[in-house]
Amino acid sequence: MPTITLSAPVSNQLTALALAWAAWAALHSLLLQDHLRARLEKSLGLRAATYRLLYSILALATILPVLTYYWQVGGMRANPWPWPWLALQIALQAAGWGLLFWAWRSFSREGLDLSGLTQVGQAGDHPPVLVTSGAYARMRHPMTTAGFIIIWARPLGDADLVTNAVLTAYLVLGAIHEERRLRRQFGQAYRDYAAKVPAGPGLRW
Repeated sequence: MPTITLSAPVSNQLTALALAWAAWAALHSLLLQDHLRARLEKSLGLRAATYRLLYSILALATILPVLTYYWQVGGMRANPWPWPWLALQIALQAAGWGLLFWAWRSFSREGLDLSGLTQVGQAGDHPPVLVTSGAYARMRHPMTTAGFIIIWARPLGDADLVTNAVLTAYLVLGAIHEERRLRRQFGQAYRDYAAKVPAGPGLRW
């Protein structure tokens, strides 16, 4: 069986790419920590919706240089899976994006906006809502599940595999953090919901 060996420059590029994704994910996660978020909102005099909007803008601004470097080292190339696997790839991508849209619509029907753009123009902050309808009636983390499907059902070169490894860890840790936060925030209501609805397809935890 042939052995694949990466040259030093390529290996260094992939290491830098992994570190770039890890730094972005760490910053993204840190700014969502409850204690830091509360401290920043208080010190800057921000409403929760305003913080969320600024957070969304910062997340977008900081991911752009990472995506640029990702492209430069060979990621995101349009190389579809060979037939007959191409049909499976198309089906998985459609399922992933469809699930993501369904989850987003489930939030929207409750008057929520993940970016904070809608709420920032309203008087007062929207009270916390436990969304259990739509996609959330099927699984507790449909957006995370959609993310897994989307990143893995695509062409996978070396840069893509490195990216997916970091993003997979980020999604898993994010789901764990989200579980703890929701259990603190909604208490018994969330525990009852979690007892009925799996975290993801076939995942009871």
